[in-house]
Amino acid sequence: IDADRVATVEAVRRAAAGLQTRITGVPVFRTAVNQRTRSELLIFAPLTVLLLGLVVAVFVPSAVAVLTPLLVGGVAAGCALGVMGALGVSVSLSTAILPSTLLALGSAYAMHMVTARPEVHPSLARPIALSGLTTAIGFIAMATTRVEAIRELATYGALGVCIATLASLTLAPAILSWAPIGEGRGKLDDWLRRGLRRWLVELLVRRRAALFAVWGAAVLASGVGVARLEIATDIILWFPHGSETRDDYEVVRERFSGITPVNILIESEEGSGEVVTEPQVLSAIDRLSEELEQLPLVGKSLSIADPLRLARSAFSGDGLDRLPSSRSEIEQYLVLLGGVDRIDDLLAFDYSHANILLRVDDNSSREIVELGSWVEDWWSRNGVPSHRVTTTGIMYEFGRSEEAIAHGQIQGLALASAVIALILFAVLRSPWVALSSLIANLVPLAVGFGVLGLAGVPLDAATVCLGSMALGIAVDDTIHVATTYRESREAGRSRQEALATTLERVLPALVLTTLAICVGFLVLAGSGFTLIRNVGLVTPFLVSLCLLADLTLLPLLLLRGRRADQGRPAGLDPK
Repeated sequence: IDADRVATVEAVRRAAAGLQTRITGVPVFRTAVNQRTRSELLIFAPLTVLLLGLVVAVFVPSAVAVLTPLLVGGVAAGCALGVMGALGVSVSLSTAILPSTLLALGSAYAMHMVTARPEVHPSLARPIALSGLTTAIGFIAMATTRVEAIRELATYGALGVCIATLASLTLAPAILSWAPIGEGRGKLDDWLRRGLRRWLVELLVRRRAALFAVWGAAVLASGVGVARLEIATDIILWFPHGSETRDDYEVVRERFSGITPVNILIESEEGSGEVVTEPQVLSAIDRLSEELEQLPLVGKSLSIADPLRLARSAFSGDGLDRLPSSRSEIEQYLVLLGGVDRIDDLLAFDYSHANILLRVDDNSSREIVELGSWVEDWWSRNGVPSHRVTTTGIMYEFGRSEEAIAHGQIQGLALASAVIALILFAVLRSPWVALSSLIANLVPLAVGFGVLGLAGVPLDAATVCLGSMALGIAVDDTIHVATTYRESREAGRSRQEALATTLERVLPALVLTTLAICVGFLVLAGSGFTLIRNVGLVTPFLVSLCLLADLTLLPLLLLRGRRADQGRPAGLDPK
């Protein structure tokens, strides 16, 4: 029916023209989502390009410096969307974030080349390749869920990241060798290499214990916050307050005691030959329907027992509200009800299965899935053993998908952490440096989600996926710090000297790439969907925390908490 959904909704609106109406339901939601997704896609991609160009221009005022990252990011986003189009994959609410995301990530990788001196470019190949690999792993880890929309985001996100990495290693150096930037890299770049680097080294050497204490306290507090995290999966919450789609839904839900359809299917076990018109089965269906209607979550419950009671009372004239007492009597009334419109919604023509129709008052996936568990438990205690129950319906299945996303992302984050840890150990060739790098990324993510929990901000179907993706993105900066530090140590420098050399070399790139990623996602904060807006706000927050950890926690771990080398802090000129 998807092909006719838009036309159907428009036909309903035309038919209701001039009337005071509220039009809602899943087809309306999906039509509104698709229309707004298309319009936002046309706005966000150009806006991301504009803002990224401004950020680069502030750091490196050069046309080549601005165009090179944007070209790399554009190639990545264009190729990923091109493959989706060639394969007939439509842009969904989930994959709508890909253009801005890939523009930001591709630009971030190329900025390492832009901010570095030409002679350093060959040594950047390994960390950029590793950065792309870990980010792709972060995307792929999201594919552990069975939900197709998330798998598409994971698949084409990983593809775009691989293309961005390849373009950063080939296209970017080719452009920079053809049109060198020169020495004019801007006052901000110079201040980061000298002023901020000097202050950081001094802080890390002289305030080591205090910094460890701050991070330790943050980790303890995050434990409390993570325990309080909730997942909000009500589809209507995707739309902001004041939107027509949400307002119509809320009015209809309030006036009609629930709106979300859920079906409880009662059917005989295969091969048993039983039918639902047996008195004991019908009585169990009736009692289940009545008890369901007493639940706060359920606004209305309707089963085949309801019209049967009405028919028996009308024909007998005794005024008693009870079911027919025998199978033959039940089936006689069913013959009379056969002409009633839509009676087949409640009972199959061969009496092999019946359907209880529910209108539920809450779209929360956890509430709906728990309702299905409640029904199964009730039937196991009170139902007829020869029959089984199944809870289903479009919103119930959507709720199960939402729960699958949440649980799948926990597995995905664990998988991404394990694979990235193995890569770090294999490449850095130093167990302590690799372990320090992993800790410096997991800790800020835990702190970030802890802050969300303490602030009472629930995760939704999109933000719950950010753990593995943010880990893959955040490891990028860590790799550049760790590899440069290890090379400096192997060159014979002391820990403090190696740290000062590392910060001088990578600090501008770290700050600039983090800004680029933040800008790319902050553009999404202007979305009309709460779901996308939350991604645009939460991701920059997590990535910024990871940068803070790379500049403070990671150096502390690399120094191993031991007493610094004697003498003045490295990199501090006596002048």
